[in-house]
Amino acid sequence: MDPVAISAAVIALAALAVSIVFSVLSWRHNKLSVRPILRLYVGYYSDSSNPGLWISNAGVGPALVTSFQIFVNGSEVSPGRSGWDEMKREIGAENWQFNSFSRNTPIPAGEEIALLVPPDKDRSPVADYSDMFSRLTIRIVYANIYSDALTG
Repeated sequence: MDPVAISAAVIALAALAVSIVFSVLSWRHNKLSVRPILRLYVGYYSDSSNPGLWISNAGVGPALVTSFQIFVNGSEVSPGRSGWDEMKREIGAENWQFNSFSRNTPIPAGEEIALLVPPDKDRSPVADYSDMFSRLTIRIVYANIYSDALTG
């Protein structure tokens, strides 16, 4: 066997292996570079934010909501207006505005969406909603643009 041909074949295989490794690393990096990160937070007037329960996408890519569930004291709230109205009654937020997510709702990067906010007349600089919200559990399953499922 010709040593030059063997050397050429070894170099070609090594180049192919390096190319495959870097392709996989690049693909992983691309997925992470558009990862959405959903964050649920309570806003108070005292910290200069809007009062209520909010969700924000703190990631760099859009989040596509695939499932949205709410639990009050451990019991799942039935989706739809009657279930949501019952949930608001149970936690003492009858007049509050509630926003839900339907399947495949996008949340753009940097977006903040109100989930449950008091009407203007009920907003108080000293209001503490933590007792009300402590009875809620919210489960959101969402995907990135590569359709990888994430849970928040």
